[in-house]
Amino acid sequence: MEIGKYIGLGSSISVKRNKNETYTYFYSKKINGVTKRVKLFQKDKHTSKNFELAILQKNSSNIAEKIQAKDIKTLNSLALSYFESRRVKKLSILKQDFNYLNEEEFANSKIINKKMMNLKAEHQRYNKNVRDSDLASLDITKVNTTAIKLYTDDYLSNKGLSQKSTFIVISLIKTIINYAIRNELIDILNPFRHTIFTNPKRKRIRFLSINELKRLMKACKEYESSPNVYLTVYLAVITAARLRAVLNIKKKDIDIENQQIRLSNFKNANKQYVIRLNDESTIWLKNKVLNKIGPNDYLIQPQDERYKKTPQQPLSEAPERITKIMDELFNQHLDKQNNSDRDFVVNFHTIRRTVATNLSLQGANIYDIMILLNHSSTKQTQDYLNIDNQRLSKETDKFFASLFRFGFRPQIDF
Repeated sequence: MEIGKYIGLGSSISVKRNKNETYTYFYSKKINGVTKRVKLFQKDKHTSKNFELAILQKNSSNIAEKIQAKDIKTLNSLALSYFESRRVKKLSILKQDFNYLNEEEFANSKIINKKMMNLKAEHQRYNKNVRDSDLASLDITKVNTTAIKLYTDDYLSNKGLSQKSTFIVISLIKTIINYAIRNELIDILNPFRHTIFTNPKRKRIRFLSINELKRLMKACKEYESSPNVYLTVYLAVITAARLRAVLNIKKKDIDIENQQIRLSNFKNANKQYVIRLNDESTIWLKNKVLNKIGPNDYLIQPQDERYKKTPQQPLSEAPERITKIMDELFNQHLDKQNNSDRDFVVNFHTIRRTVATNLSLQGANIYDIMILLNHSSTKQTQDYLNIDNQRLSKETDKFFASLFRFGFRPQIDF
């Protein structure tokens, strides 16, 4: 790369190698009819990540200029900038991760579309619950604590949302305003600085009995059209791991000789932990799963044939059929949006709690369960299990059995 020369990199972004061995990223644009260079930033090294960042900053800058040019400063206009910025950044990352796909394959990829679904769902949530409100069209300088309270009490309360969903919507509005302030799209004090919305934590009351867990595994095993259904649940049971950790298990993470499996704790960046496999699980995995895949392959593989010969990516969510089976077996009479019902809903995370709770009820040491769950303390594990009611229930059963044995059972006539 010759010093002083400008190297075109596509997307109208260029980089110049400076005399001091640093690199300046910029793009060209017309200002009052004259083409000028606009500096984005300077870095010590030239990398693809810096290039992607330059594209993102350029696009964000263009959006901001359009908003300022139209003098549109409402929550709705800021949301457009926020979601476009998120979309550009997400696509840039995905294009790096899936650089083996051509443009047509990338555009039509089911995997890519699924990975973009969270962002689309977030945008849809905004459109459904915020866009048509008075708050969304109000001059952003007039968005204050009173306006937010009016929106929450008079508009959002009529949407029939759960406490959790309400918290998510309010958090999204806060995020959009923070984004606008951080990128200097607006110059105001954050209206949420004196407003507190608490996140209603799940109590995690529900777990499955041993027999219920057997029913779940049997139903998943009988669903033969997708081997991922049973395998995903099986791995969750033998590891008691979170969903993302289960989906990211590779063949090389399993040490057959020492009967160990390595897992990633994505709640703690770059932290991994190891748990032991029993004899039965080791043999089953070796004969049924590991002999069919390569060392860098994920145990739970994409079913799309087009991507089986390309560098693999882990699935981003559990097979949909698992949720349907859980609903059919355990959630028939529950309303997932109801604040009272939702703590009793069985979902994928219930498997992790089920394994840990049943181990405790069978007499396992709380420290051993903490290690299995990769918790940071036994206090965290005790709060997570919440098994005091289960122990009390056993004592209550003993008491009533003793009481009714002496003839104090009530007589009921029909």
